[in-house]
Amino acid sequence: MLKHTLFLFISATLLTGCHSYRSAEYGGGFSAEKSRAGFLPETGGADLPEQMLIWTGSISMDVVSITNAAAQITAQIKAVGGYVESSSRYDYSNRPTATMVVRIPADRLETLLDSMDSFGDVTEKSLSSQDVTEQYIDMQARLETKKKLRDRLQKLLDRADEVKDVLAIEKELTRLQADIDSMAARLEAMKGKVDYASLTIQLKALKHEKVLGPLGYVWKGAEWCVTKLFVWKDETYEQQ
Repeated sequence: MLKHTLFLFISATLLTGCHSYRSAEYGGGFSAEKSRAGFLPETGGADLPEQMLIWTGSISMDVVSITNAAAQITAQIKAVGGYVESSSRYDYSNRPTATMVVRIPADRLETLLDSMDSFGDVTEKSLSSQDVTEQYIDMQARLETKKKLRDRLQKLLDRADEVKDVLAIEKELTRLQADIDSMAARLEAMKGKVDYASLTIQLKALKHEKVLGPLGYVWKGAEWCVTKLFVWKDETYEQQ
C-alpha cells in the first residue's frame, strides 16, 4: 500500500512541477518580476536576481618586457580583487608571447580595462556578455521543488513499516539528493561566473628593428666585397 502511495505521490509532485514550468513558459517567458507575481514556481523565499550577466573579454598588447608587464598586470588584478586563473608563455613566429586568463569582480572589469593602456600598446580588445537570468531562475525553482519532494519523502520514510517500502523510499531519496547536490553545484558555478568576469590577456614582445652604426655599414660593405671575390654571378632556374 505504501509503495503504491509513494508512486502516486512522486508522480503527482513531478506533474505539478512540470505544469508550473509550462505555465511560466507560455506566460511570456521567465523574468524576476513574473516570478514574484506568481508566474513561476516558488523559490523558497530566496532573493531573485534582477539580471545576471556573464562577462567575457580579451585583450592583446605589445609590451617592451613580457616579464615586467605580466608582473604589473598581476599586481593590478590583485588590487581590484581578482586573481590569475592560468598563464602560459611561448614563442609565436620567433616572437615571445604570453597569455594570461584572469578573473575579476564584474563590477571592477571596466576599471581594469581602462588601466591596461599603462602596461603597453593595446592592439585588440573585445568584450561580450551572456544573460543567464532566466536559466538561473529556472534552475533555482527546480531545485526548490526537488528539496520539497525530498522532505516529503523523508516523512513517508518515517511512517514506513515494511523493509521493501523503506528500501524503495531510501533509493528515491538517494537519487533526489544526488540531483539536489548537482543542481546546487551548477547554480554556485553559474553565480561564480556572474560575480567574476573572465578576461584573456595576450602579451607580445615589441619587435626591435636593428639599426646599423657607422662600423656596421663598414662591416656590411666589406662582407659584400669578400663575397664578390668568390661569386661574380649566380643564376638559378626555377624547377619545372
